[in-house]
Amino acid sequence: MIEHRLYCVERDDPNPHYNGQQHRYDIVIITPSRATWYGLQGYTLFDLNKGLGIDPVYYKQEREFSPTDKHVDRMIDSMTK
Repeated sequence: MIEHRLYCVERDDPNPHYNGQQHRYDIVIITPSRATWYGLQGYTLFDLNKGLGIDPVYYKQEREFSPTDKHVDRMIDSMTK
């Protein structure tokens, strides 16, 4: 069983329509190792399990799930890490 935690993932990107920043964020259920990957890509992460006192979720396979987007539920291939 692989531990998955609830994270808020945020990033500021240049906005193509005007000179400024576009703040993007999402809430995802991912493994701590995948959260490290997001951190290395320049995202800011907040561990909501720790902040809200929630127990982690365990799955048989590593996956990335976004409860805010019903179309995003991906199995993560170990080759993409």
